[in-house]
Amino acid sequence: MEFEDPEMIKSYISEIKKFTDLDEFKEIKQRDKMQHEFALRELFPTFAQEHPFLFRKIINGDDLTMLYKMLDSITSVNNGEMTKIQVEQSLGNDLANLFKN
Repeated sequence: MEFEDPEMIKSYISEIKKFTDLDEFKEIKQRDKMQHEFALRELFPTFAQEHPFLFRKIINGDDLTMLYKMLDSITSVNNGEMTKIQVEQSLGNDLANLFKN
């Protein structure tokens, strides 16, 4: 089973973060969060439409640690290094530990 290219998603995250880190976009966000989102949607319309939840997490500056673990896991499955079941168990354990602490 082939998943969407995780490296492409990481690339989008990096590009979007470059814009959210610009003073201009920080100022827009302080004034009006909706305008901030719309301005970034204009720059990344396809990604924002195809991944709306992820797009909002990125522009809101949420912690993406687990997302990166998931993307790395998808790469491992795509490369045949791990099975989907192994990845599910590993990520499940990581999430359980995250919420235990």
